[in-house]
Amino acid sequence: MSEKDQALTPKKKRAVVLYLMIIFVAAFLLVLVSMFVRMRTMQEDFDTANGEAASSYAEQESEIAESIAAQNAEYQKELTATERKLYAAELLVLAQKAHYEGNKRNFQGYMATLEGYADDLSAESLEIYEELVKALRG
Repeated sequence: MSEKDQALTPKKKRAVVLYLMIIFVAAFLLVLVSMFVRMRTMQEDFDTANGEAASSYAEQESEIAESIAAQNAEYQKELTATERKLYAAELLVLAQKAHYEGNKRNFQGYMATLEGYADDLSAESLEIYEELVKALRG
């Protein structure tokens, strides 16, 4: 082979350059397509995770709301029971005061009202109540 045969002619050089450009553009397009596919997959994963997080948040919020409502109902029961005990104790004190002052009308009124709250009295207060009932009847 001669030197002339081995040397690249301008036509062959252009063909090689064109071939290299086509390969480069194809590689670039493959990388670009791969990047878009990966971005789409990541967006779908993000959307899925976001949806799961939102539903998990809603479930937790619902559980917390139910728990708070149950606690609130419990506290409301306790408050009502405490208010009844307080009112019963107050009525007992007023009835006892009216009895010792000799105010029969008020004593009877307090005792009539206290009858509905007798279950809310403590053991000590119940003893006092029973003594006042005896005094009312006797």
